[in-house]
Amino acid sequence: MSKTNIELDNLALPTASSAPIDLLKDPIWKALFFMALPATIGFVFNTLYNVIDLIYARSWNGPEGTSTQDALGATFPLFFLQLAFGIGLYQGATALISNAYGRGDSLAARNIAIQATTFGFLIGLIVALVGVSLLFPALATVQGLGGTELNWASGYMVAIYSGGPLIIANFALFALLSGAGNNLAFGISLSAAFFLNMIFNYVFMHVFGWGLVGLGVGTVLLQGPLNFLYVAWEVKRLGALKGVRLKDFWPQRAQMLEIGRQALPASISMLIVAVHVLLINGFASSYQPGTLGGLSAAARIEQVMLLPIIGVGIGALAIIGQNYGAGQIDRVRATFWLTSSVILGFTVLATLVLTLFPTSLANLVATPGREADVASDYLFYIGFGSIFFGFLYAATSFKTGMRQPLYSAGANLMRLVVLPVGFIAFFQTLTDEFFAIAWGNLLATILAGIITYAWVARSVFNLKDDG
Repeated sequence: MSKTNIELDNLALPTASSAPIDLLKDPIWKALFFMALPATIGFVFNTLYNVIDLIYARSWNGPEGTSTQDALGATFPLFFLQLAFGIGLYQGATALISNAYGRGDSLAARNIAIQATTFGFLIGLIVALVGVSLLFPALATVQGLGGTELNWASGYMVAIYSGGPLIIANFALFALLSGAGNNLAFGISLSAAFFLNMIFNYVFMHVFGWGLVGLGVGTVLLQGPLNFLYVAWEVKRLGALKGVRLKDFWPQRAQMLEIGRQALPASISMLIVAVHVLLINGFASSYQPGTLGGLSAAARIEQVMLLPIIGVGIGALAIIGQNYGAGQIDRVRATFWLTSSVILGFTVLATLVLTLFPTSLANLVATPGREADVASDYLFYIGFGSIFFGFLYAATSFKTGMRQPLYSAGANLMRLVVLPVGFIAFFQTLTDEFFAIAWGNLLATILAGIITYAWVARSVFNLKDDG
């Protein structure tokens, strides 16, 4: 018996079967349901979390001529910088940990989680330092904030970045749970945060009188120490960190590089979303007032409609990772086809809703007039791209589960940056209206979805049964 096996026996570390669902043995439809549903519910509440912040921002009365909503909205790219690295770590670490569990190597899964926690903490420190250094140029120079609004936005982001190391590190622990087959904790955490956020916002914003900074403090407490206490309790219940020592968290070069190879491409893929938003805002600024607001309102509706698709993709990630690690290629293929079928069902529904009721949906969030008209027209056109986005997401989730995250980064780069810029510029030569943006985004999504899915489906057929 090897030294690793002796240590594993002495520690009595749990296998992935200690989780609520056995991703290697249970029916795939059951595994996908129990992994995707909590993630979907969690993402829905996380979206509503941001809506609550916007509502509370309206309730803070500042000097005449100032807008807390403008100040909060201007922080999005800086906030997304931290979020992108957190989600990237979650996806990358989940792929590695689920693969280790699939091989039956619980000790490796534990060590990856420990090192991923350290990786997240260090990345959080770097993001905080870089983010703080970018506050003035991003808020004042690029977005034109000044005076009170600049102070509000800066104070909010300083509060957010102060909790960055712990917030990002928490994603590594959630990855440990998801990799073992427990996505319920992730959904519970995001759902509970939504309800607690309403209380925290009121207390820190109005009772303490901290205004927008109070929103940041509440978010840091919820997603930092309180979230850590909860996820640590779940990890303890799983028993996955049994026997861990403080020195185990000291960075180990080989594992740090392995984690970085998985997490950083996934993070870059998320950051490309922020770049896309900036590009679309730039195109929209060339049209009459109300266009940017209409596109932003439509994007919120579109995001909500696509949340089930994202939940299914996240749920499939650990199933694919474990079964690939175990060499159960037939289950890997079956998971890909089932995921594609489920996502197809959701995207057909999304397409019908977006194309049949665009005006009603637009009126829910957009200001009547130009904004509502733009949002309605954009939702109608982009609704036809939902199916192709679904196929792209199914394909990139599969590749991430197979520890090949560069596919996701490359596909997103093509769909959100390279193709839209070219197509929108082309359509602008055909029309003076904002339809050029809708048509360009739609065509980019269709082409990227078809090419990516066809390429990945071919690789699924060619998978070798040796794992």
